[in-house]
Amino acid sequence: MTKPYDTRLIMMVAQMPFDVAYNQFCKLIPLVYVDGMVPPEEDFPNDGEVWWMLTPQTMQLAEPGRLVIGSIENASKYSTDDPNSSMYQVKRDSIQDLFLKDALEVLTVPADAINNIQDVISKSFMLNLSTKPIKTALLSWRSHIYGPFGTVEVHNPTTTMESFSFAPADTVGMTIYKFDEKEFREAIKRYYFNVNKMVSLTSAHRTEETCENEIIRNIVLASGYEQALSCNPHKLNLESIDRKLMRFAKQCVTKRKRQELQSILNEVELTGRETVDAGEIIEAITKMKQITSDQDEVLDKVASGLPPILWTLGLVRLP
Repeated sequence: MTKPYDTRLIMMVAQMPFDVAYNQFCKLIPLVYVDGMVPPEEDFPNDGEVWWMLTPQTMQLAEPGRLVIGSIENASKYSTDDPNSSMYQVKRDSIQDLFLKDALEVLTVPADAINNIQDVISKSFMLNLSTKPIKTALLSWRSHIYGPFGTVEVHNPTTTMESFSFAPADTVGMTIYKFDEKEFREAIKRYYFNVNKMVSLTSAHRTEETCENEIIRNIVLASGYEQALSCNPHKLNLESIDRKLMRFAKQCVTKRKRQELQSILNEVELTGRETVDAGEIIEAITKMKQITSDQDEVLDKVASGLPPILWTLGLVRLP
C-alpha cells in the first residue's frame, strides 16, 4: 500500500461488534485519509475492510454507520483464501471520534423547517438522523452553508431515529459563519467527500447480512474548511434569549432598584406569553426572577441592564 503523508484514516463502522476468543471485534470501512487521499480498493483486498479490536474506552463508538478516525497496521492474522479476512487492523489506541481538527459533516436542514438560522439554536429545533453525526457540523439551508455547530444528541420520544440539537461551536463568542453554498463548494471540492456505503445492522458481516442499511455522509476535511474560510464569509452571532438578556444586562452601567426590576419582570412575563417565542421568553424571565431572590450582587447588574434590552426586544417601553 502506498501511504500518504498523513496516515490517519477516516473509516465507517461496518457492523455491530462480534465475539472472538473472549474478545470483541468490529469491522471498519476505509473512506479517506485526512490529507484527502482516497485509498484504492486494491489496498484493502478480500472484504475491503479493517479489523478493529474493541476496548472498554472505544466500545461506545462501535455503531453501524458511525464515522471514526485512526491509524492502521498489518493485521496479526490474514488469510488470502478467506473472503471475510482483512489485511489491515486499526491500532487500538488510535481510534477515536472525529473532531474539528479532522473533519466536519454537512447536514441538510429542510427549507421549511425554520424561518431564520437563529431558529436552529432554539430548544424546539432538532434534526432526526439515522446515525450520529460528526462532533462538529455545518448546516446547509436555503442556498447557504452555516457553521460550525457542535452537535448534541437529545431524547425524542416521537421518533425511532436519533435526534440532535445544535449550538455554535464557538461557545464563547457564540458566532458562526455564513457561506454562499456555490462559493463554499468550489473552495472545498478537493476536500469534500460524499460517502455512500452499505452497513450491517447486526453482528453478521456485510456480505452475510440480508438487511443492509444504506448510509450517506457528506464529509469536509479540515483542510477544506480552512480553504472555505479564506473566502471571507459573513460572521453571525447566535445567542439564546436568556443569554442575550444576561450579557446586555451586565454591560449596562446604570443601576435600577430591585423593586423596579421585579415589576418589569412580572410585566414582561405577562406580555411575553403572547409572543411567538413565548416559551423561551418565559423560561428566561423565570431564571432572572430566581436571580433576583438568590443573588444580590448579580441582581444589581441585571437590574441595571434589563430595561434597555427589553426595549430592544420590543417588549416594554422605556420612560
